Amino acid sequence: MNLHLFTDSVFVDKIIPKCEEYGEGNIFIVFSPSIKLVKSTSIYHFRSYSELKKSNINLREVKKIFIHYLGGYAVDFILDNPKLGTYFWFFWGADGYSLKGLRENVLLPKTKRNAKVASSVFSKYRRMVIRLIKQMDARKRRALKHIDYCCTWVHGDYELIKSTIPCELKFHFFSYLSAIDLFRSDVVSSDINYDDLHIMAGNSLNATNNHFELVDYIESSFNNVSRVVMPISYSGLETYKSRIKQYMAKSLLPVKYLESFMPIHEYLDVINSCDIVVFFHLRQQAANNSLSVLWMGKILVMHPDSTLFRFFSEQGLSVVSYKELKSISDLKKYDRDFHDRKERNRVILNSLFSEEEIEKMYRFLFTHK
Repeated sequence: MNLHLFTDSVFVDKIIPKCEEYGEGNIFIVFSPSIKLVKSTSIYHFRSYSELKKSNINLREVKKIFIHYLGGYAVDFILDNPKLGTYFWFFWGADGYSLKGLRENVLLPKTKRNAKVASSVFSKYRRMVIRLIKQMDARKRRALKHIDYCCTWVHGDYELIKSTIPCELKFHFFSYLSAIDLFRSDVVSSDINYDDLHIMAGNSLNATNNHFELVDYIESSFNNVSRVVMPISYSGLETYKSRIKQYMAKSLLPVKYLESFMPIHEYLDVINSCDIVVFFHLRQQAANNSLSVLWMGKILVMHPDSTLFRFFSEQGLSVVSYKELKSISDLKKYDRDFHDRKERNRVILNSLFSEEEIEKMYRFLFTHK
């Protein structure tokens, strides 16, 4: 039997059909205080691991355990069942970067100051929060020593985990979705209008976007910006959102905020309406967004410390460091030098994430002894 452990997420409904297509004997469990995002009727919902223990699910028949997010309940499960079977962990980002040694130094100075002020309302609980974080960190480190495989297509993330904690974790190149699932074939990109630039800035409200340095970069590097699209619909504090808006108002950049969740086809249309997409994460984040940007042939500007940036560069995809693109003349040169980037990117992405390759990735999960 294959046991899948999730937290509540819109992506669960896409993952379950894939697992059912390639493997038999699956049980899907969602740990969450309440279900708000998952629509599938194939799941078992438990508010905690202790609630699962009281259920009639026979764990003795489990051979493989798929951890689709290494949160607290999954950690509880692993530590209580360390020898149950083969453990596969699907690295999502935050579940790995929460480890001490990785969660530090993900914010640039100006963003760090503003995020700290925005979260000051919680200062009276600081000691308690720090204690809980330390306890969770210690438990997660113990749990990682029982996990067999880290499943991700960003090898740099796996290397970061291995450099942070001594464990026997092995790497499995994996993507949940294929190029057909990820990308729209009907997208038609237009040439860049240098006198009417549209720029997407960041992917969420999370401070790891380094919004303040991101705004500074756009303002200092590009004139004739007609619109900055800034998604700030999830993963952050309202107080932090207010500080971003105040800073944007001072910058005089014309901005359109995306403050509510959008269906994927609408969101891709917004990306396609932009000429440049800028991500200032220092760690892997906005992975699927980045893939879509490359597929469309948009100019993707990233911070060079990102593991995504390194992966894209190694694969020959058209990603550029913000340090190399600091003016309209730089932008025009890059656009000329990589005029065929859309076609080149699609060849590479189709090779990496073809349906045949995705099938091999899933088959390994369900057939590996």
